[in-house]
Amino acid sequence: MKKNIGITLIIFLLIILTIFVIEYNKSKKYFTDNMVVNYSLSSILEEQEKINHEIEKYASSSKYTIDNPKVILNPYKISPLTALIIFKTDDLCSISVNINDEYIFEMEKSRKHIIPIYGMYEDKINMITLKIGDNRLKEIEIITNKASNVNSLDVNKAIFDNYNDLYFMTSPVGTSASAYDQNGNLKWYLTERFTMDFEWLDNGHFLVGIPNASVGDRKIGFVEIDYLGKIYNYYVLEHGYEFEFQVLSNGNYMLCGGDKPVFYDKAWIYEIDSTTGEMINYIDLYQIFKEIDSDFDSNRLNYRIIRNSFYYNENTGEILISLRGLNSVVSVDYIKKKINYIFAPAGIYSEKFDEYLVSLDSGRFPLGIHSVFMTEEGYIGFINNGYDRFNGFEVGGEDRVSLYKDAYSSAEIYSIVDKKARLIWSYDGGKDIFTHQYGSFNIYNGKKLINFGWTLEDDYRDKQGSTLSDSEKNTDNTYAKIIEFNENDEVLFDAKIADGKYRIFKHFLYGKNIDNFDYEDFSFNITVPPSDIEKIYTTSIEKELDSAILFENKISYTKFSIDTDYIFDEYDEAYILLVDKYGKSYKITYKEEQNNVIKSLNIDLKKGEYALYLIINNVYFKTNIKVIY
Repeated sequence: MKKNIGITLIIFLLIILTIFVIEYNKSKKYFTDNMVVNYSLSSILEEQEKINHEIEKYASSSKYTIDNPKVILNPYKISPLTALIIFKTDDLCSISVNINDEYIFEMEKSRKHIIPIYGMYEDKINMITLKIGDNRLKEIEIITNKASNVNSLDVNKAIFDNYNDLYFMTSPVGTSASAYDQNGNLKWYLTERFTMDFEWLDNGHFLVGIPNASVGDRKIGFVEIDYLGKIYNYYVLEHGYEFEFQVLSNGNYMLCGGDKPVFYDKAWIYEIDSTTGEMINYIDLYQIFKEIDSDFDSNRLNYRIIRNSFYYNENTGEILISLRGLNSVVSVDYIKKKINYIFAPAGIYSEKFDEYLVSLDSGRFPLGIHSVFMTEEGYIGFINNGYDRFNGFEVGGEDRVSLYKDAYSSAEIYSIVDKKARLIWSYDGGKDIFTHQYGSFNIYNGKKLINFGWTLEDDYRDKQGSTLSDSEKNTDNTYAKIIEFNENDEVLFDAKIADGKYRIFKHFLYGKNIDNFDYEDFSFNITVPPSDIEKIYTTSIEKELDSAILFENKISYTKFSIDTDYIFDEYDEAYILLVDKYGKSYKITYKEEQNNVIKSLNIDLKKGEYALYLIINNVYFKTNIKVIY
């Protein structure tokens, strides 16, 4: 009896195994040797994981000494003017570092040395001099390549006040993030398109928006990164990110986002725990405006809002917000979630807002503004683009540049007391500068740094038929005008650079003392809810997969996003389908009818390989992409 049961069990297992092999072979046919490989993480993160293992191997080896150091140029593959120098010493010692005959910093004492090198010149032999202890010197030559896709900075005037400070620049178009010294030498840049605001941390790292799954200025999240291009924290957020950060005194981050990432219905400014990415507090601009006037245009308060900067005063609880599309600086009480005042020209708000509107004693009302901030004295500063964005070409208004011949841009500072605005300071370049979009203005140690970020070339302004919309299609007819004043309003720096610059900052590459580079430090901070996944047996859709049409548009995939240049119709429905080799498929909603595509995902699958398909309006498309989890 027992023997018969044993034989039956063996037969049953053989049947199961046979079915599994048949199904495995069936599913395996959806994989080919020429498939493009996408990883579940972004290619940058996948590459960094490999690089970190390489650095660990070099740092643990006794092969590399001060006489035979390991030198890695551009260690993270995205920051070409940086390097790592790795070696061991028998004794505990500090290392002083000179780069191109300039003393830069002193490393912490250690026996294992992983020294980050930033700020080298492009296309040159850079001399790195290490001083070990009191008297021993080691010279190392590092040869860099000529930078590509980075414009030159043309300096008209430079009075040196702190050579270690660089001018950092970001732009959503043209080149990626870059930094120049006061002579106009390129000293740092990234080859990947990390853009929008930079916010520096006390550890020398900075925050910047991630490139994948963005729509215009709207991102699914951001990273904490260093100058080497090494990522320490990767944030994918339920409420997204765009335009602006601020690091608060409690260590939390404040940023722009919405009730959903990217395609949100309500514009928020919210605060997150920097260690988890979880939201702590927020203000809902939709709710704040609708409470005053329920008829306020909802499209001005969803993802179409242009809320390009804010400044939070932690001492008073006041948030200043630049609402470019409404030509407004709005002051909001973060605690009470109520408007304090609105500084804007007439004709934008209904009479229900009258009690909040600021009158003008001197100066001019904001028009298409950027980069609002608060000075130490409590004044309000911003770039006044001089462009009526509320009635601009973007909403059907005038587009021809010739109609803006009298328009000009300026950096302005106002005192606003008792809802009366008085001009304190301004610079307009003789009213010859017109930059209808972008721009930044801030004060660093008493010095005013101004960026007219999308200045139209004179010949373009004079040319018949020139339009603002055409000027935005490429950067051939624009440049950024940069000017810096000292405390006495004397010009310290005057330069221009082709391309449009969203923000320009002044910051240093190094502090006085530098810790050994930490290649191990990395964490994810994911607050996007897990995506709903429908499990399907591949046999049930075998005919559809076999007859799938080749998807000829560009597409890339990560577990957090899917990017394609396919243009979806409002009424399209779309799904992501991931097919494994073991007879199962996984279906995830990508777009519902009359909704936008879902730009921020959180697709968690078992380790393995998956063939990527799309289902659009019940039609199956094969992508020839293999996703590796």
